[in-house]
Amino acid sequence: MPVIDPWMVMRTSAYRREVFGENFEYAQFLSMPNLPAAIGLVGTVGALMLGAQIKPVRDLLLQYRKSGEGPNQEERDKSYFKLMFIGESETKKVITKVSGGDPGYTETSKMLSETALTLLENLGKLPIKGGVLTPAGTLGSLLIEKLQSKGIKFEVVE
Repeated sequence: MPVIDPWMVMRTSAYRREVFGENFEYAQFLSMPNLPAAIGLVGTVGALMLGAQIKPVRDLLLQYRKSGEGPNQEERDKSYFKLMFIGESETKKVITKVSGGDPGYTETSKMLSETALTLLENLGKLPIKGGVLTPAGTLGSLLIEKLQSKGIKFEVVE
């Protein structure tokens, strides 16, 4: 989510300075196997975004899948996600990986429900108070433990 993720990370780091430090910076990248694949991805996304602005193309796109339709169980069972995070300071470099099953349905529903349950279980105990808070900033390792118990992996690689 290249538009939302940077905002969420920076918001979290702003009220968790003890974890992120004062000089925290964030950038994200997408790894592609080769240049043609990268060009294909950019071209496809660009064509979809442009096409969605033209009514006949938009109507055609909306007919591709009806509201409420999605991948079947077999397709979801084959899906997965893997995110790599690289953290660097003047003295240390840490690489972590977060991975799991189908991100569009299975793992997203786990993340949402476990966030809600963790919030409920810890009402009045959380040290951070305020208006709009992020799950990672509010729940931190409590949420990581819950997600790990549901099969989402958090690993230190290096």
